[in-house]
Amino acid sequence: MRHLHRTLPRPSGPTSLRLLIPLLVALGSACSDSGEATNGAPASADAGSTATDSSTQREEDPAVRALREHVDLGRPAEAAPLLEQWGNRLGVEGPLIEARLMALHGKDTEAVRAVERARVLDPDDPRVYATMVEISAAAGRIETAFTALERGFEAVGQRPELIRAKGVLELCQSGGAERGVATLESALRMDPQLPFTDRALAQGYLLIAKKALATGQPTAALESIQISLSHDPQDVEARRVFADVLGARAQLEEAILVITELVDEGEPLEGELATLHKRAGIAGLIPIAGESAEARAERRGEALEHFVTARAFGLSEEELGSGARLLSDAALQASREGSEAYGRKELVKARAAFELALRYDPDELAARNHLAVTLFQLGEFAGAAHHWREVMVVMESEGILPPEPVHLNLAQALVENGDRQLAREMLERWLERNAESEGYAAYVVLTREALAGL
Repeated sequence: MRHLHRTLPRPSGPTSLRLLIPLLVALGSACSDSGEATNGAPASADAGSTATDSSTQREEDPAVRALREHVDLGRPAEAAPLLEQWGNRLGVEGPLIEARLMALHGKDTEAVRAVERARVLDPDDPRVYATMVEISAAAGRIETAFTALERGFEAVGQRPELIRAKGVLELCQSGGAERGVATLESALRMDPQLPFTDRALAQGYLLIAKKALATGQPTAALESIQISLSHDPQDVEARRVFADVLGARAQLEEAILVITELVDEGEPLEGELATLHKRAGIAGLIPIAGESAEARAERRGEALEHFVTARAFGLSEEELGSGARLLSDAALQASREGSEAYGRKELVKARAAFELALRYDPDELAARNHLAVTLFQLGEFAGAAHHWREVMVVMESEGILPPEPVHLNLAQALVENGDRQLAREMLERWLERNAESEGYAAYVVLTREALAGL
């Protein structure tokens, strides 16, 4: 096409390439996944073939449509067996899909060779030119992509496959997202069933969403990112941006759900999730006009849980900031409430309060000791032994002299739980560590008496 440069400027040299290639890297496999024009003509037309407005035929068997989708969305493992089954029956489309798979694996030379095999089968097929444009753009060979596009337009004119390839190439240019999306959508208007457009449109709208978000337009960003996800619902980067957009719109709970899902799928986004929980905790502490005391208390409890989760996902005390101080204060308050309940013989309530205190601050030794006492009184000796062991280990490691012989309480819990031998071994080891300690002199005497009784 002689006047192509008027609508799609060719980069003038190394400076332009430096601008374009980082865009390709940022797009990841966007250019490659969006689209080889693999709607190839089958070796022989049959009932499963469909002719498009541009007279290009393509096989519409469900398995072949699935093959195209896998290739489009960058799923080579799923595509490979289908290509093996159908490749030899798809005419030009077979080697073109193979080219796309090679490109997905980073085998650019093999991809070009596959395109050339397709060219031998039909040198005037628009999909051959379109595929070369798209895999060249994805590999950063922008000059090659421009040349292939020009030759394609000159050879076969304005075909949907080439319009799509032009849109893909525009996406790979700095600031070309809106233009690229418009071109891709014009190709779909020419051929509404045109394959290999979902990934390209998903990436185009993703770029538009990022731009809107960066310029303080979260509502526009939300619209664009939702369109992006409608084309490629599993794209990790789009889902992360979706969470960012929700966060910018103060929809923090929804943002947390999005990132939690990604973490559950194995994405290493614990840091992002921790930060979102911290933000949600802070937001939950902001007063709301006309809010009842009960509702305020409920929101405060939810905020504290967000801080707990943020800490669990890796935020330090310093990073939690005021959230850490609030958790510490809440732990002390819950421990006081537990002590009051214990004093009233309300052991179940006391247990719940002490457990809550430890959830807020696992290092609160008094609450842990009180919980052990409460569990012992409830007859839950294994649980009591667990917590007394934790208290004993921390106190000894930090050189804290306990106000009461925690190790003897632990021994009693073990005996009540049927672990008499374990209790003896624990007390013997305690004596080995502390028999010569002046601070433990009184407890040494009691320990030897306890051992004699075992």
